[in-house]
Amino acid sequence: MATLATRFTTAVAVTAGLVTLAAPVAGATPVASGPTTCATDGVCVLSSTASPSLNMSNNAKLAVAGNVVVSSSANPAADVEGSANVTAAAIGVVGVARSGNAGTYNPTPLVSTGAVNPFASSTAPTTSGGTVANGVANGGSVTLSPGTYTSLGAQNGARLTLNPGVYVVTSSFFNTGGSTITGSGVTIVLQGTATVSLSNGTSTTLTNASNGFVLYYASGAAGSLTVSGSSAVNLTGAIYAPQSAANIQSNLDLTGPLVVNTLTIGSGAGVDVLAGWEAPLPGAGITGFFALAGGATLGLGMLSMLGRRRRVAA
Repeated sequence: MATLATRFTTAVAVTAGLVTLAAPVAGATPVASGPTTCATDGVCVLSSTASPSLNMSNNAKLAVAGNVVVSSSANPAADVEGSANVTAAAIGVVGVARSGNAGTYNPTPLVSTGAVNPFASSTAPTTSGGTVANGVANGGSVTLSPGTYTSLGAQNGARLTLNPGVYVVTSSFFNTGGSTITGSGVTIVLQGTATVSLSNGTSTTLTNASNGFVLYYASGAAGSLTVSGSSAVNLTGAIYAPQSAANIQSNLDLTGPLVVNTLTIGSGAGVDVLAGWEAPLPGAGITGFFALAGGATLGLGMLSMLGRRRRVAA
């Protein structure tokens, strides 16, 4: 079992597959030099105590254009086993990063003070539509419009198209049974214990609304996020699930940041977090973390995002 002891950022020593950091000078304070932001194309795993909060096994892959930041102080905080691999611009871990059985990190993790939640001051997008008891496509082709749904999804080979806008879900957003869900300009807002489950040979392709989010778990929402069963998921937009456990057992391609409480990537599954998403401009439906004329506070986690814009309106 190889252990990447990420508590000190002094010289790295490698002995017989055991990767540790050289002992610090007596009385020295550990220096945190690892990343703290997942910006526009990174992964933030926010749990401060879960062990491990990033868990990968059996050829699982996490390929990230930006940074991976793991906030747990546990031992291990991150565990990459069985030829699993994490590749990112930089990797920061508060606690201990462990690897074993040919599991690898690229580059070597550095100690971090923890992830800055880029959307901590955001408010959930709201829908312009009415309340709909059920939005389930059960076979055939169905088109739905924004609104509040108990359940929203597709099953039995259905083809569900979502018109542009915000969909509020109170129980479950799902895709199962070889079905297909597509939508452009869409945000799914999960409330309470609502879950996301994309499974059983399905295809889900969504791009975000102008607010920048494709999946947004509202304040207090802690329902799970699951991708499984040889499903193909291609999403453009931020996934914001700060209190939720993400369990990825198939393939997820995401153009945008991934912010979750814990992250598990299982046997043979692959998560690609790609560059190309941009933070929305002020007035796009998100409040609380842009520098607005009224004096609203600019969230620290958004500084690097806004730096990538050519112009930010006052």
